[in-house]
Amino acid sequence: MQICELVRNEAQAVIALQPVHVNPAWINITGKSSEWSRQESRMDQSWFRYCEQVKENGAPARFETRINDDQWLDVFVIQMEGDRFMILLTDITERKRHDVNQSFLAYCSVALLKAGSLKDMVDAIGENAHTYLGAVACTFLKTEEDHDSLQRIAGWEKVSQPLPAGALSLSALVTKNNREKLLQAIPLVLQRTDTEPTAPKDPALGLMRTALYIPVVRDQQIRYLLCIYHNNPYHWFNDQVSLLTELAGRTWNKLARLEAEEKLKASEENYRAIVNQSVSGIFKLSLDGHIQFTNAYFAKMLGYSVEELLKCGVKDIVHPDDLEKTFTGFNSMVQSGQPFEVEKRLKRKDQSVIWVTNYAAPLFDGVRQPVGALVVSVDISRQKAVEQQKDEFISIASHELKTPLTSVKAYGQLVQQMSKEGNAVELPDMIGKMNLHIDRLVNLVGTILDTTKLERQEFSVHLEKLDINELIWEKVKENQLAAPHFSFVFNPCEKAWIFGDKTSLGQVLNNLISNAVKYSPSGSTVIIDCVHAEGYIKVSVTDEGIGISEKDQEKVFDKYYRSVGLLESGRSGIGLGLYLCSEIIRRHQGEIGVSSILGRGTTFYFSIPSINQNVS
Repeated sequence: MQICELVRNEAQAVIALQPVHVNPAWINITGKSSEWSRQESRMDQSWFRYCEQVKENGAPARFETRINDDQWLDVFVIQMEGDRFMILLTDITERKRHDVNQSFLAYCSVALLKAGSLKDMVDAIGENAHTYLGAVACTFLKTEEDHDSLQRIAGWEKVSQPLPAGALSLSALVTKNNREKLLQAIPLVLQRTDTEPTAPKDPALGLMRTALYIPVVRDQQIRYLLCIYHNNPYHWFNDQVSLLTELAGRTWNKLARLEAEEKLKASEENYRAIVNQSVSGIFKLSLDGHIQFTNAYFAKMLGYSVEELLKCGVKDIVHPDDLEKTFTGFNSMVQSGQPFEVEKRLKRKDQSVIWVTNYAAPLFDGVRQPVGALVVSVDISRQKAVEQQKDEFISIASHELKTPLTSVKAYGQLVQQMSKEGNAVELPDMIGKMNLHIDRLVNLVGTILDTTKLERQEFSVHLEKLDINELIWEKVKENQLAAPHFSFVFNPCEKAWIFGDKTSLGQVLNNLISNAVKYSPSGSTVIIDCVHAEGYIKVSVTDEGIGISEKDQEKVFDKYYRSVGLLESGRSGIGLGLYLCSEIIRRHQGEIGVSSILGRGTTFYFSIPSINQNVS
């Protein structure tokens, strides 16, 4: 927390933000004292405008900012009196860094999957490490048979500063203690302390300032080193090191697979030894479709033991609907001698289905006659599930939009016909029903647009002082009009003041109350409770409906998710309402949850910080 005030010149124009007091937590988060803040004009220039905005609007403001390369903050500005303000900081670096790390891992994973050579893999890691981590170079070193000499077998550079070159050895690059750490598969960070650009080259760094050495250790020996370089001092976080360690292992595994395919032409035994270490399914087929060899990973993918899978053929493991394209591709490969790739479904031992991408290459005998095929199988079930969710969403959303449009058109035609016939008695009822469908259409479009804004990080909340009781009463009355056959009970709490966005919180309440109505029998009761809970206001909506299973409760706030109970009930929904609710509550620094017993009803609840009634 920091208390500060606006500094004005003789013309009363705001020129800076003057800190008055900071608490120890502020100093702990920023590493800067109030004396530093008084001298730091950059912070003043970027932050005092928010204070002016708060003073002008009469409501607090919240924004995110980056104060250095390694730290992100959530900033909450509240006006105290006059030109004096309170600024509250929350360190959100971990969440921001997690998002960056996941993007880095995702792009590298896709690139590694598509890579056809070690150079492709190292280029992908280097380019993404530059984009997400600021690295400027990446090399892949291989140890020779003496386990000390190093060979640079692939590299990527963004800058022209020279990296270590010529004959390299572990003993010259690292100390004995550091070598022992590398042998234990512990990544090593090297930093240069000198700052002169003409300083002698460090054998391990060249003219770089920072290097991260990640060892790939097999059989208690260092096989490879993945090296990531920065040309400035850089602090490596543990999660970043873990990600790069995982990528180094994946690179080695992919390299092992590429080398394995070459060695297969010369030695079946070498092939067996290598592919059994693979993290992809690898198996060999005869021309009649019988499985002659499989690695343990492919057997595990399908839920078989290796011995059980060797008794199976293509027809036993391929989904019936995908057999035709499998045989067509296989026969074409045999005739042309060219590899082929196909996406298809495989049946597991328990009859469940997984999606895979199969890369099949022909195997030949000594006179170049095809004798079978080597197949590398990659499980893409998760990717397919995401694609299916999106396809289902588009289909459901189209249906949900079409239904009210069709109804509006029908009622419009009826109104037109009644007007011609002079029948004005039923016109108000027809127009009222038409308006209900229009409201439904507007809500659907609004939900989809708000979700799009969330994904683009364009969704924002505008905080103002609210009595949550008044907002709940308003939404209860609206839902009572829309559902006259239900009973609504609201139990308010005293002094339920919050800083909130009236529109978005209204969306949350409308969604929870309308869901309670949608999934409950006609004539049942919906109870809305508002209580104080240790600095928070907790609002809960309880129904007497179909309930939600424990398995579905874990996923109801996921985007596009529609529970089994909802699907079985035949009720409509696009799988975005609860996701949108959870994001809105999160932006109010609150929490949302659900508790339910299948067949006996459900309670959805959320809590957001409360404020004293006298806060201005």
